[in-house]
Amino acid sequence: MVGRGIAPLTTRDTNFFLSLIKKAVTLSHLNQIHAHIIHTNLVNENIIITKLIQRLLDLKATARAKLLFASVASPDLFLYNVLIKGLRNSPFESLSVYNSLLRKTGFRPDNFTYSFVIAAFSGLPSSGSEKVGILLHGRAIVSGSGRMCLWARP
Repeated sequence: MVGRGIAPLTTRDTNFFLSLIKKAVTLSHLNQIHAHIIHTNLVNENIIITKLIQRLLDLKATARAKLLFASVASPDLFLYNVLIKGLRNSPFESLSVYNSLLRKTGFRPDNFTYSFVIAAFSGLPSSGSEKVGILLHGRAIVSGSGRMCLWARP
């Protein structure tokens, strides 16, 4: 009997899963795709998991997206940005992910990071939220990303 090894991920495999995720219109579809990703041992492929999280956020499955994000062994800056942008309707959750990025990783937030987290606070009427936005913008300026934040609109 010949043993079957797990074949390395190919561009075709990646494109297959990205296409499935893009076409998914219900949470049930995404659950099936996620199960298949687990079954084929592709849970550590950030590009696939990032797209899955993005689609979960599109379908308003925020809790599920955050849970999946928490299970990622080595999230990259792009994945953090996807989650921050996806949480734009929950500014303080978006800020929490931003703070996690600063505390737990060696990544420097980029112009997208700042744009997304500042935009999350832009629609809130309270002065406290405005102050948070001003502080974030100040931090963006100090980091060199401030000018970009003025032009980037998620």
